Amino acid sequence: MRDQLSDSESNLNDTDYGNEEAGGGTSITRRKFLGTGAAAGVALAGYAFLGYANDAHANGPYDPVLPGIVTRVGAPNTLHVVNRAGPAIARFSGTATFWRDGPARLTDFLPGDEVVAEGAWAENVFSATNLVCFFHAIHGTVTAVGENLYVTTTGIVRVTQYTRFQNPASKLAVGTAIFAIGRLDNMARQLVAGKIGLNQD
Repeated sequence: MRDQLSDSESNLNDTDYGNEEAGGGTSITRRKFLGTGAAAGVALAGYAFLGYANDAHANGPYDPVLPGIVTRVGAPNTLHVVNRAGPAIARFSGTATFWRDGPARLTDFLPGDEVVAEGAWAENVFSATNLVCFFHAIHGTVTAVGENLYVTTTGIVRVTQYTRFQNPASKLAVGTAIFAIGRLDNMARQLVAGKIGLNQD
């Protein structure tokens, strides 16, 4: 299974994918994600996927979202990230919400996670109210089905108790074309699906 995913890593990282839940209107590559210019689009797509009400727009010299790759979680409410602009610090309010593979705590996030925080800049620190993982998407044909796993021609998809099935799981059989949207687990080299279903294209 690892060989099958390794062949598709360039697809996961470099191909433009529209967010299914956002109507296919937002697409982004991992390279673009590392730059702050595309951050608002990423956050809007992610929050729409999760059902959050979100009205983030560029306002003044800074975008109201902070994308980055986690380098360190500082208890109890501080997150260190790095993106194309360099290192940055986000501090979270006591009412902040977090989503990784499901509802989460800040301490559930790990170094290497690709994230987007929503909030506002204040004195070079990002005061954040929400944090989600960046969403990747894959489209492929199922070649094998295991316990909570779907091996496809473009990667391995893992489902959890929080995964939303657009179609009954019994329909996602070997030979069917599917899509999945979720967090890329770089350690396991799997996509942890927030949503999965038949590819209707």
